Parts: sequence; C-alpha cells; structure tokens
Amino acid sequence: MKVTPTDLENLRATIAEINTPERRLFYVLHEKGGSREVVTAKNINKRFRWDMYWIAVMNGFTFSNIDELNDAHIDTALRNVVDDLKKL
Repeated sequence: MKVTPTDLENLRATIAEINTPERRLFYVLHEKGGSREVVTAKNINKRFRWDMYWIAVMNGFTFSNIDELNDAHIDTALRNVVDDLKKL
C-alpha cells in the first residue's frame, strides 16, 4: 500500500469520528429507494467509503504523499478503515 502508516492511522481516527451508526443506517435504508445519489451507486459500500473520505477531507484530512496516490491507492486505504455497510 502506498499510503503511509501514519496517514492510515490519521485517516482511521478522522473517519471514526464521522462513521456513526446513524450515518451507516441512512445508507442501508436508502440503498433501495431514497436519496437518488445513493440509490444510483453501483456499489453502495464504495460510495459510502468515498463519502466518508470526502467528509474527512472537508474536515482537514489530507495524505502526506497525495501527489503519489491514485484512486486505487486511496480506495485500498479506505477499505482498510471503513467496514462494509452490511457489517452493522
């Protein structure tokens, strides 16, 4: 993984603050009928991971080596940090 261990732990801590049971429940309940953006996602878990990432970014998170990362690298880190929605 190209994401540094420090960045991974910072990402984990930032997302832990926003990955609430209520937010997770919203995505589960709206997977079939609800928010259009959530419903039209091909992969609800990937959509949820990336929404968590962008909320973290809006709250000040950034990778120290962001110029070296592509979406696949970031998604690998997100899969390590964010559990699938079905694992409530």
